[in-house]
Amino acid sequence: MNLFLPLAIKQGAVFAYPTETVWGLGCSPFHYDAVMRILDIKHRDLNKGLILLVGQWDQLGELFAQLPAKDRMLLNQPTLDPTTYLIEHKNLIPSWITGQFKTVAVRRSTNAWIKQICAQLGHPIVSTSANVSGQKTVRNKYVATKQFYSQVDFIAPGDVDSKTKPSKIIHLSTQKRLR
Repeated sequence: MNLFLPLAIKQGAVFAYPTETVWGLGCSPFHYDAVMRILDIKHRDLNKGLILLVGQWDQLGELFAQLPAKDRMLLNQPTLDPTTYLIEHKNLIPSWITGQFKTVAVRRSTNAWIKQICAQLGHPIVSTSANVSGQKTVRNKYVATKQFYSQVDFIAPGDVDSKTKPSKIIHLSTQKRLR
């Protein structure tokens, strides 16, 4: 991995990358201008919120540390399918990530590149599908490159497993499955 990528991301780089489910657009969740750039690329409303990806749950910092032990144990249970959890953010996550919601959507990734970049950053990355809002999601590198090459700072290596379905969404504290 390029040693300058974490620095570029911390300074506001926007990138396209493969997740377990679809191609995504990402940046540092703490860089307001980078997040606004992604929302502009997607024509996405700020109030809808964005997903965060981590390689390890403790990369959520104080948010993870403040969770009840039962919730931390649940997050650490292995899952067969990609699972996104809605976690009450307690105003520890910027509003430009959470939108109008009292929860933040977070998924622990199994993707090696994502795990490595999050480890180098020491915090999550933004994850939103690489598409204009309301249009078909991108599931291969060729289409991601064709659609977003001129709008992002770099395109990460890798591919999406074409058999993988979108992630399950579960509200952490209630265990209610929303998707």
